[in-house]
Amino acid sequence: MIDNKPIEVELASKLVTLVLNKYGLLDPAGIGLSYEANKPGWNDAMNGLPGLFGSGVSEMFELKKLNHFLVDAFEKANDHTIEVLTPLLDLIALYQKLEGDGYALWDQRVTALENYRKALLNPLSLSKVSSKAVLTVLKKIELDLNEANQKAMALDDIFPTYLTFEATKFEQVLDNNAPVIGHYGLPLVKVLAFEMAKIPPFLEAPARFLKQTNDKVYAKKLYTAIKQSELYDKKQKFYQTSVSLDAFSNEIGRIRAFTKGW
Repeated sequence: MIDNKPIEVELASKLVTLVLNKYGLLDPAGIGLSYEANKPGWNDAMNGLPGLFGSGVSEMFELKKLNHFLVDAFEKANDHTIEVLTPLLDLIALYQKLEGDGYALWDQRVTALENYRKALLNPLSLSKVSSKAVLTVLKKIELDLNEANQKAMALDDIFPTYLTFEATKFEQVLDNNAPVIGHYGLPLVKVLAFEMAKIPPFLEAPARFLKQTNDKVYAKKLYTAIKQSELYDKKQKFYQTSVSLDAFSNEIGRIRAFTKGW
């Protein structure tokens, strides 16, 4: 709301805002999009993943698709301008300054997104931004998502749908040498390093990838690997949503209560 009136902007503004927000959620490995709610993505039975710093590769592919659509649209926009919430201008500027890789890059990106969200709590206004400025940051995002795509493909013959991250190094958050206590009544820490782990294959991420890839050679290779894996029930002749998750505890979510492959 601005002056107690609903905010009205064009569709392009909403889609740019969506892409910039989702891009800020790229995980520490720069592969999937981190989950924040207790019902991640399409599969709410994996509701334990947010507590494991979990991320989704499927969502990365969808973000890549949407971002490519916007890049194509803004390349044709000439000198068009759009109106966005003013804090988004700062987010665009911060994204353009991102540098480094690994944890350092992730920390910069997430910090920029968190600062943007804090700014939304203040009185809001709209500002104009040129299509050229928007296109610059979208192209940067496109490069990062193309790299995320390559990283995912390099993980395994069938790349995972879900990733988790374990904090391997952290420091306590202090205020006047006293620990800062969070709303759960526990001392807060700042994570300094993560170790990535893969959840066994689901069909979702490969399916979303196959919907948008133009690489027919890799697509055939991926299809063959899936057909020869536990994702395909050779006796019943149908695909399953995932391979067995028996090696995992209930920590990943209530999916552990389901029939294998459901």
